[in-house]
Amino acid sequence: MPESLICSRTSVDRIKTKEVIGMSKLLISTQVRENYGAHSWDGEGNCPQYWKSKGGNEYIVLDIDVNKASDIYESVKAQCESNDDYYTECVIDWEVVANDLLGHPDYSEMGRWLEKFPPKVLEKV
Repeated sequence: MPESLICSRTSVDRIKTKEVIGMSKLLISTQVRENYGAHSWDGEGNCPQYWKSKGGNEYIVLDIDVNKASDIYESVKAQCESNDDYYTECVIDWEVVANDLLGHPDYSEMGRWLEKFPPKVLEKV
C-alpha cells in the first residue's frame, strides 16, 4: 500500500477537568478503506490502487486508569487496525470518556449513536 494511504495516529490528551478524573473508558474510532482496484486483480504484479473510504468502527476499553490511558491505547491499538492490499482500518482518534457515557451531557449525541451502534469491547493487553 502506498505510504500516503497509511493513516497516522491522532493522540490528543482530552483530560481537561477534575470531572474527567472519574472517567474510566477508552473510546477508539477508526477509518475503514477498501481497495476497489483489488477486485479484478489476478494476484500477479502490483495490485491496482483505487481506495475508497467505507466508514469506520468504534472500539471501547473498559475500566481504565486515566493516568495510563496513553499506554493502554498503545497496548490495544493493534486489535483495531488491519492493513493489506484489499482493506485497511486505522485509528483516527481516541479519547477517555465517562463511565456512564450515555447519560453524560457532553456526550449526549455520541451516546445516542453508540446506543444504536455499540462499540466492540477490547481486552487490555
